[in-house]
Amino acid sequence: MSLFDLPIDEAKEPEVVPEGIYTVSIWSVDQRTAKSGRPMLVISLKNLSNPNGQMIYHNLLGVLPDDEPGTRNAILLNGKRFCKCFGLTPPLDPVAMEGAEGQVLLTVEEDNNGVPRNRIAKFL
Repeated sequence: MSLFDLPIDEAKEPEVVPEGIYTVSIWSVDQRTAKSGRPMLVISLKNLSNPNGQMIYHNLLGVLPDDEPGTRNAILLNGKRFCKCFGLTPPLDPVAMEGAEGQVLLTVEEDNNGVPRNRIAKFL
């Protein structure tokens, strides 16, 4: 049996990109239920402007019948901006969403462990 060659020295860690406008593509979409019981899409986005940029994650929440009017509007407004950015029309099909492209303003923030990551500040 031969040894399995894996040239790990060629691997590059994904980069946190500086704040700015980037073209992104929806890489994957997972349908889940949030801890609150709210329906949610967990969306992974690839930075097309920087192939070595780290994956960007965005949670798109659904509404519940008993949502306060302000909460409901904030969730729907986020969904509207997301759909407009990627040229999507509800109801959303997670599989059909993959590959859609749009422009976003990315910022840099620290996660709960103090590690820098990119976050979507605005859908354009």
